[in-house]
Amino acid sequence: MTALTELHTGWQSCLVHEAPALDAAGDRLDGETLSRPDFEPAGWRDAIVPGTVLTTLLTDRAWLEAHVAEDVLTHPRNQTEYDPYFDRNLAHLPDVGDRARPREGFRKGRGRDFYTCWYRLAFDLSDEQRAADHLWLRLRGINYVATLFVNGHRLDDTPYRGMFLDRRFDIGPLANADGPNALAVCVEPLDHPGIGNGINGTDGEIARDVSMQYIAGWDWVPPIPDRNTGIWDRVELLGTGTLVLRDPQVITHVSGERRPNGPQSPAELSVAVDVVNAGDHPATGRVQGRVEGTTCAFESEINLAAGETRRVTFDVADFPQLRLEDPRLWWPHGYGEQPLYNLHLCVHVAGGNRRDGAVDAPSDETTIRFGIREIRSEVPAGMARVFRVNGRRIFVRGGNWVGTDALLRGSVTRYRQEVELHRAMNLNMIRIWGGTISERPEFYDACDELGLLVMQDFWITGDGNGAWEDPTKFPQSVRRRYPDDHELFLACARDTIKMLRNHASLCFWCGGNEIAPWGYAENETAPPTDLNGALAEYIGEGTGTLDSTRVYVPSSADAEYIDCDGDGLHGHGPYGYQEPEDYLELARGFTTEIGTAAVPVAESLRRMFDAPDLFPEGQAGWGTAGWDFHNEQNADTYGFAVNQYGKPTCLEDFALQSQLVNAKSYQGIFEAWNTRLWDTCSGLLIWKSQNCWPNLRSQIYDWYLEPTGGYFSTRRACSPICVQLDLATRRVGVCNTTSDPLENVRITATWHDLSGTPHVDTERVITVGADSYQPGFRVRRPAGLSTVHFLELQLRGPDGESLADNVYWFSRKRTTSPHRYADLQALRETPVTLETTIESQKLETQVPRQRQLARLRNPTEGIAFAIRLKLLHADGTLVQPTFYGDNYITLFGGQEQTIAVEYDASSVDGNQSAPVLHVEGWNIDPTQVGSTT
Repeated sequence: MTALTELHTGWQSCLVHEAPALDAAGDRLDGETLSRPDFEPAGWRDAIVPGTVLTTLLTDRAWLEAHVAEDVLTHPRNQTEYDPYFDRNLAHLPDVGDRARPREGFRKGRGRDFYTCWYRLAFDLSDEQRAADHLWLRLRGINYVATLFVNGHRLDDTPYRGMFLDRRFDIGPLANADGPNALAVCVEPLDHPGIGNGINGTDGEIARDVSMQYIAGWDWVPPIPDRNTGIWDRVELLGTGTLVLRDPQVITHVSGERRPNGPQSPAELSVAVDVVNAGDHPATGRVQGRVEGTTCAFESEINLAAGETRRVTFDVADFPQLRLEDPRLWWPHGYGEQPLYNLHLCVHVAGGNRRDGAVDAPSDETTIRFGIREIRSEVPAGMARVFRVNGRRIFVRGGNWVGTDALLRGSVTRYRQEVELHRAMNLNMIRIWGGTISERPEFYDACDELGLLVMQDFWITGDGNGAWEDPTKFPQSVRRRYPDDHELFLACARDTIKMLRNHASLCFWCGGNEIAPWGYAENETAPPTDLNGALAEYIGEGTGTLDSTRVYVPSSADAEYIDCDGDGLHGHGPYGYQEPEDYLELARGFTTEIGTAAVPVAESLRRMFDAPDLFPEGQAGWGTAGWDFHNEQNADTYGFAVNQYGKPTCLEDFALQSQLVNAKSYQGIFEAWNTRLWDTCSGLLIWKSQNCWPNLRSQIYDWYLEPTGGYFSTRRACSPICVQLDLATRRVGVCNTTSDPLENVRITATWHDLSGTPHVDTERVITVGADSYQPGFRVRRPAGLSTVHFLELQLRGPDGESLADNVYWFSRKRTTSPHRYADLQALRETPVTLETTIESQKLETQVPRQRQLARLRNPTEGIAFAIRLKLLHADGTLVQPTFYGDNYITLFGGQEQTIAVEYDASSVDGNQSAPVLHVEGWNIDPTQVGSTT
């Protein structure tokens, strides 16, 4: 018997100091009163659960009118909906901090009590829950202090703390089987919310609590006013019999080095699960398991004393049926497919369930989805850390992740969309950065399905936890001891490990962000000795008590940028704009953070900023209050690079030129690592691949899910086969990360001057080994080329089929020239009208999806530069996300290209007209390609 109900609708809330939560004398009502089923919550708000206090308050116009200045609320963009991410709207909301912020433009803190909130839910039991022996209330995440009451009774003697605790309470004795029930939860903010000044971790106090740290503000996100106080994760009600299953684990063993295709030698499973006797009498039970779609089934009898918990294990030695013949193996994206299996576990009580006597019905049951793969890692001599999946080396190319939304307004749909955007870029790993949350199972579900490996940090950062001195924070010696409650940290860690360890995509665990022990005393470690030791005990290849299948690395970065110690990782940027060729000097090891600024497209900028800040006085909005609030970066170097294409005269020109800068930057980063494949490089994680709110730095696609120009150069560079140019040696090469060699492939290099005239075709036939980078021939720029010119690379197979292509543009002017690429403006004097056709397809996918095949042809002899496709709703807004097979492309005279454009059918309201595909670009006549159907 397992009767599960998600308690996500019908919630109401009220701040503790507001009138509806007070009695007639003005005193605050207590939880016993508020949780009585007959209490009438007059004047309470409808609450968003899962969600935060602030997300609910943002839907209450009366609250906004009481706490936000009138001139802000009457702005046209705020009259119907208060978008917290528009312009400086977040700064106009009351902050939980209890001290005045030192940074100009922020409101004074109001203190923890301001956002302390009551949540209340009235609910009835299902028929199955009424028949259950035990009724479990599960709360998968509350931030930060919670006191719970059911039907007039308090559930725990003391409030519980910790953002990442996974709590269960047996509320069966308190529940009304036939009548109404009520749950009341008082949620208080962090004990140490910090002053929220938008600097990395502010005063560092937020690191004293076991919570996400960036909500106090970082250099890429402002402080979140309520610090994400609330019931932020799932709430469930579960009915079971006397015997209950807890913390199941599936371990898969894949021996040797495998290939993704063809018959496979056997794989072995190990299964373990805790069985709890929740009753007050001894019980005998039978634990059963079966792997769906196979002949694998097993069972074991168990006898438990009252209140006893016992771990039940199944392995091949005793259950040979756990050896699976010809298994379908799980691989990271780019290396194979991602088949998943379901393991169904159940436990039956001898003699049937006590309450309803049902003999056949299980007392409890659960299903675990898993992939058959084995992950191992090593740090070879003179090399950085290398990861192997099913025995094969994986060249890691991925991005840092800081969450889908700074206000924790996530969803299963959003998770899948963002993970799919990473897959579409040909990335194969996502790192969950240490200052955000430990990601939820729903995120990992998407990664399991789409083949993205995951590096999961725990909740420690160098800024907050004292990796270096910082005059804006408490002394380093103090911060090194954070968090205050080490046992709470470890309890959250244990819950997190057990919640996530069955996911095929989870690659390895990391103790924290940039917390390597430079500057530490000999007897100090980072994380602190007891935390580090405990995490190393919980996690370790072959040794971990909670996860023996993965490596634990204490820090995301070592003391030195280039040199790696035994952990085999390094990081520390740089994070600002660099010339593309500069990354070749930085390409070493397994780099966990390196990035650049990345301004989004014009449509996103218009959503972000008030009109006066968009393009003030005929120039980009660097230095305005709005751009500063949205974390502008490198206005000098990045802005200089944008202006090298000619000084923009409007927002659209500025945004397009930014996309060209983005494209060359990310091309430079990823191709630099390609050239060092297995020489000095084993992995690269961009800082950041995405963002938790709309900003102007470090992103490959923006918060609205719109790709930047860097998205498509990343997609090309991270393809399994990439033809590219080494910018230092000017040698053409091929990066092949497939498991097969490329034999007798032909590279063609063609120079084009600004008129489009081709010069000196160079062709060579080479062979490229499997999983290797092969340098080819050196290209020499012919005499007589225009100042700005192009290099086109083509890679074709023995039968002439296209395997890869690439385009570069160069200038004879120095990198310091303020007009380095300004000659490209001449292309605009003769706009190109593309010939376009479109074909519509409906895809039978897990999520209903439409595909358009757009054929673009340049009918002229000139160059069609930076061609951008965009899919628009009938009202002219972008369809987001849209998955473009390519964009910002260059077509030389007479060339054509077919680009797949896909979008989810749910992205378009059924009452709207079909989206329309448009083409525009640097020197392109804007064209409506056609209406999609």
